[in-house]
Amino acid sequence: MSDPRIRLFEPVSATQRESHVCVGRRLLETGAITSWQLFLAMRREKIWDASLIDILMARGWITETQALAALADHFGAQQVDLIAAPPDRRLQGLLSPEFCLKHSIIPWISLNGLLIFATSRPENFDQLQ
Repeated sequence: MSDPRIRLFEPVSATQRESHVCVGRRLLETGAITSWQLFLAMRREKIWDASLIDILMARGWITETQALAALADHFGAQQVDLIAAPPDRRLQGLLSPEFCLKHSIIPWISLNGLLIFATSRPENFDQLQ
């Protein structure tokens, strides 16, 4: 039986997806932010020890919806609404709650033995493997 909430596709690594085009540039090209907002946020990344997306959201320049859409597009990922499609309860013991909170990741579902994670930090996913 097929789950209509799940769309499967071939994963694409960030390096394969125009790695020279950053998330900030995508937001700029779509008109979500201005060039001065991107410039200021990029300068604040190291000072604030925060991601570009976090800075843009903290300043109120983009919404969470815009941030998640930009990240999903950049990393070739599917957006998941965890309220509409909650994680499989059978997977809750795979990672500690502390780890999940620290890394913004949770085991979401298992399909044919393949474990699929949901994360709000796809830029850090490769470091966790």
